[in-house]
Amino acid sequence: MYARIHGKTTDGIIEDEVTSCVFGPLRMLGALEPPTAWTACLHLFQCGHLFPNYEPTDVDVRFWPRFPPGQRGYIEPDVHVIGRRDREVRTILVEVKCGAGLGNDQLLEQWRRIQLPSPAAVSVPDGDELRRRSAHVLLGYVRPRHRPAIDDQEARARDAGIPWGDRLVMTTWGQFALRVQALPGIAEPLRAEVLEFLRRALGAEPVAPFAGIELACLVPVPEGSWSFGGFDGIRLRHLRAVRRAQWVFHDASAAM
Repeated sequence: MYARIHGKTTDGIIEDEVTSCVFGPLRMLGALEPPTAWTACLHLFQCGHLFPNYEPTDVDVRFWPRFPPGQRGYIEPDVHVIGRRDREVRTILVEVKCGAGLGNDQLLEQWRRIQLPSPAAVSVPDGDELRRRSAHVLLGYVRPRHRPAIDDQEARARDAGIPWGDRLVMTTWGQFALRVQALPGIAEPLRAEVLEFLRRALGAEPVAPFAGIELACLVPVPEGSWSFGGFDGIRLRHLRAVRRAQWVFHDASAAM
């Protein structure tokens, strides 16, 4: 629906339709209390560490916002989540990828030209200040052969004095589906709709760090537990009998 509203339709599945079908239903998170909606976004995009102790009173989700023109016309990231509290603002900028490679300057130009909607409801001194208050998410992390393009853009961002540091967050569709599956506060029909679309359109299934392995709650592991070779800090605690045997892992450092 949102792709059609914005005139972004085609006969095949493209990134804009993926954005619409995934984030259209999730946009209903905006009907939740703003702190709850913001927490859900932090969960989906794994960037909560960038916004400690921030609780907005208003959350706005915008599709394909237009930033000031660059060398190739308007800059259009796919999603911009904007949280406001009085005169304080925090934002999450999202670029969606599904099959296509990363443009030579795509992420860099989004980061360089990031801005708030006009007229802005809050006062932000300049782009540098807004970047310090924002996260930049690459969703649908591109294949390893595209990694040099990311490294190149990171290098040019450093040269331009606008480095991301840890504000550039990259995640795969499988990891995203796993977080949708665990997302609290969302109606089950909406969750099922999003997960089914991810499965059919992208072949994405919720993928845990260890396929087929149940990750139990992190609890202290008694001394003398077996070490599981090759996984630093992971110890084999016990074997649980369910329909089929599953190894259950615990992080031995979790008790610290």
